[in-house]
Amino acid sequence: FFNYSNSNFMPFFIPVFFMILFLWFTPDLFSYEDRIFVSVDAASSYDLIVLFGARVYSNGELSPVVRQRADAACILFMKKNAAILVSGNGKHEVDSISKYLVLRNIPHEFIIKDYSGCDTHDTLRTLEKYKNKKITAVSQLFHLYRIIDMSHDHGYDVSGFAADKAVKYEENISFHEKLYIRVQRRFRNALLFWIYRMNLYDRASSLYNG
Repeated sequence: FFNYSNSNFMPFFIPVFFMILFLWFTPDLFSYEDRIFVSVDAASSYDLIVLFGARVYSNGELSPVVRQRADAACILFMKKNAAILVSGNGKHEVDSISKYLVLRNIPHEFIIKDYSGCDTHDTLRTLEKYKNKKITAVSQLFHLYRIIDMSHDHGYDVSGFAADKAVKYEENISFHEKLYIRVQRRFRNALLFWIYRMNLYDRASSLYNG
């Protein structure tokens, strides 16, 4: 059907295959398992909880990803009344998440709002003023290894709390959709990880925003 030996396909396919394989296993190479916790009992001590924002719908309803993060942050707060820094892309996202936290009995005075957290890198820049605090970052497991790696570069003492392990949700989607989402998230985070590691982030960001 297809004669590989007589085509130009193989010289292209082999490096692409190994690149895909390398990206897939990136989280396992830099897992930081000793700094990522999946239960509140195992979570290390912390002075500040950082809730990384994600999509919020136009009506103010939180997407499942960010709702899971918010619920996980509430669990951490119940263990220790540390401030929760809500970082997200603009006022609508951050205010909606903060409102959800208040409805979950988090007092207003324990919520710090960061409207400039357009992405992970921008959120970590905001944390400069909290550099001397012990920080617990709240996000899904696929995201945490990248957060912790970038935090180390900034000199922050950051641990991770895996929201998707601490808070379980039943998503009303098919197995194929779940698989696609999982693969897409894994490759996206691996690619962003290496863009940052190779000092290409700021250049790529300026091109994107230009």
